[in-house]
Amino acid sequence: MKIPIENEETFEPVVVPNNVYNVKVKAIKEKELKYGETLIFDFEITEGKEKGKIVSGFANKKLNPGTKLWDWTSAMGLTLEAGKQLETDDLIGCYCRILTETITVESEGRDRYKTSRVKELLEVEEITNEPTTE
Repeated sequence: MKIPIENEETFEPVVVPNNVYNVKVKAIKEKELKYGETLIFDFEITEGKEKGKIVSGFANKKLNPGTKLWDWTSAMGLTLEAGKQLETDDLIGCYCRILTETITVESEGRDRYKTSRVKELLEVEEITNEPTTE
């Protein structure tokens, strides 16, 4: 995975109402954070009023049963096997659902700001061909 160097000044926080959204994985970046090597997932909302907005989620690079990355990858429909490696590019374009939460961030050199992030990642609900009554 090649990771572009980004200009942090171009970061614009995104705030969406706390809710469950259908999304697809738009990008995955690696970054060294205070808790170790971390993958930053950019999820693009695929429908509704917030369509096109990007909400980020963070997962440690540890990949074992029970870790966030393991659970997220499984929710995206990938089957993981012991002894194999995960290619993050295989996750780009995968669909899932996210539950968002709004947080207030304080960082050095910046004013406090609010942003939405992924609180939980959920599997895509099964699509049926049954007509709906509204």
